[in-house]
Amino acid sequence: MDSSATERLSTILAVAEQMLGQDNSDITTRPSFLWVLRDMQLQMKGDPKTEMMEKLETGHIRKMKRSFKEFDCVTLPRPVDTEEGLQEVEKMEFVALKSNFQEDFFMLDRIVFRLADKAASVGATQVTGSVLCEMVTRYIDAIRDRKGLLSSITELPSQAQLIAKMAAEKALKDGKASYSKAMDAVMPRLPISLSQLHSEHLTALAAAEKAVTEGAVGVEEGDLQELY
Repeated sequence: MDSSATERLSTILAVAEQMLGQDNSDITTRPSFLWVLRDMQLQMKGDPKTEMMEKLETGHIRKMKRSFKEFDCVTLPRPVDTEEGLQEVEKMEFVALKSNFQEDFFMLDRIVFRLADKAASVGATQVTGSVLCEMVTRYIDAIRDRKGLLSSITELPSQAQLIAKMAAEKALKDGKASYSKAMDAVMPRLPISLSQLHSEHLTALAAAEKAVTEGAVGVEEGDLQELY
């Protein structure tokens, strides 16, 4: 659970507070919050909720307690191991997905149905079928029109995308460092001819490209190009 994840949570909590407004009704009438960390590839030290509480700032926790009657955190690992598999995952049978994904998905499924089984309400108004339909319609309209903070949530990257971006940034940083190191070695020899300088530049550039290539294993070319 890194800074990028907590930044995304900050946006979600801002939306929740915006929706809550000045509502001071009983906390039990407020919704529940379930934070799903998908494409989880890191090993957590404890259970997700405990680690979430340890990593969050005091302000985050205060907003969660004000906006929701209960909150929890669950993780979902990547459903398949390869990038090729991810491209076809929607066509795959559930039983073909990784066993740990299936196990964690069943746990998430139970939590969602447990929460859905409770009579929901917004403020003092009980959420009936028609009320729920109206809420969903307004939510979809808000996302479709890309207005306000809901628009920001729809554009939030997955954890896999964030990891890829971090790897791409490190690869480019390594490349720049390699180029600077090679050119710094030329400085004591100045002045040199333009042709010599150009030759040194090409040598340094080749070393930088090699560093980027070695550091960008598993990174899509588009992620690198986006950072250039």
